[in-house]
Amino acid sequence: MNKTRHTRHSRHSRYRRYRAPLEGEVTPPTDIKVTGVAFDPKTTVLQVGMTGSGMIMITPEDATNQGVKIVVTDPAIATVTLTEQGEGEGDPGYLPVDIVILAEGTTTVTVTTDDGGHTATMDVEGRTTL
Repeated sequence: MNKTRHTRHSRHSRYRRYRAPLEGEVTPPTDIKVTGVAFDPKTTVLQVGMTGSGMIMITPEDATNQGVKIVVTDPAIATVTLTEQGEGEGDPGYLPVDIVILAEGTTTVTVTTDDGGHTATMDVEGRTTL
């Protein structure tokens, strides 16, 4: 009888050391780093008073921190803002933006990722007529 108890204990210990996580156990999240960012389109031309759209693409699309900062060189010509999305809307790694043309001229929009400081630019031109 003593031998049986010992065998069970040995087998139990062996399984405890090399077991898979049990149901309900939480494994630590993996931090997926941003490796790049891009704008689509890279250039846009719109009439003054019009609103256009664009897309910021984060690589990889499942990066943990997809925060960005958008800077417009001349905010008197255009504004660029992230489009509001509802819970669960949109594709991972794709951040839609609204581009509003305020005046005639050209400006550069720069997006910088919070994770890694990766940058991309888009040239925006506003015209009185197209």
